Amino acid sequence: MADFTERNYEVALLPSAARAATQTFDDLKSFNARGIEVILDLTAFVTAASLTVSIDLKDPTSGKFINLVTGAAIVANGTQRLRVSPDLAAVANSIANDMAPATFRVTVTHGNGNSHTYSLTLIRHS
Repeated sequence: MADFTERNYEVALLPSAARAATQTFDDLKSFNARGIEVILDLTAFVTAASLTVSIDLKDPTSGKFINLVTGAAIVANGTQRLRVSPDLAAVANSIANDMAPATFRVTVTHGNGNSHTYSLTLIRHS
């Protein structure tokens, strides 16, 4: 697991494996990080790839999730990187110009029931 005494940390939310259903990680913590980054690496799929990754902040009062950034649909093998940071200019489907929320979720939405082989990494930047 991650060493939270370091200024930055990386943690594998999902090791590389085949999956056919949406994966959601609720109530992740940024541990006062300035920015967060999520990397999805799709290495194989059956018939047609269809994945969408999103990062949502959690409103501490209502408990509702509010979208910060959603990547473009992933339809071929490759790597997608989503970032949330006040130090970066906003880029549609890639970067949200905002502070890392205290509590957030990451969702990998499957657009079909086909098998997709991928890994998902979370990086916190202090």
